[in-house]
Amino acid sequence: MRVPLSESSYTPTIRVATAADIPAMTAIINQAFALEKSFISGDRTSHADLAEHMATGPFLVLEESGELVGCVWTEPRGERGYIGMLAIRVDRQGCGFGRRLMTAAEEALREQGCIWADICVVSLRTELLPLYRGWGYAESGVVESPTDFLERLLRPAHLIRMSKPL
Repeated sequence: MRVPLSESSYTPTIRVATAADIPAMTAIINQAFALEKSFISGDRTSHADLAEHMATGPFLVLEESGELVGCVWTEPRGERGYIGMLAIRVDRQGCGFGRRLMTAAEEALREQGCIWADICVVSLRTELLPLYRGWGYAESGVVESPTDFLERLLRPAHLIRMSKPL
């Protein structure tokens, strides 16, 4: 049974991830993105990939009763910031954790001087577009797909950029 964040008796915490969190974050991200295996070969990420991302911007993690439940990556890029790899443990999806992490990520970027937040959505994940629109994001273009993404595609797809003023 999923308990909405507003009805829970605990206070989830959000903090900056450390290298010690990488194994748990890798598992959460790969589990949350498992449905993409129908169009992308392999796992969504690896320990090495997350370590590389940590070198360019922090991950925020959400803990519930001391357990990692979700994570999101942020990278300031001047006036624009990038938010990616939002992932919530599958058994805790639909409880408000994703929105809470996105709000924290946006605030972190705002504190670093960003006035826009950008995200990318794979075109085949059409169910995500209304979710992000509801959080204030709007389609703002198509992103040139990285070579490693294109090489792993099992079906034609592209990356849609969505943006939001902070």
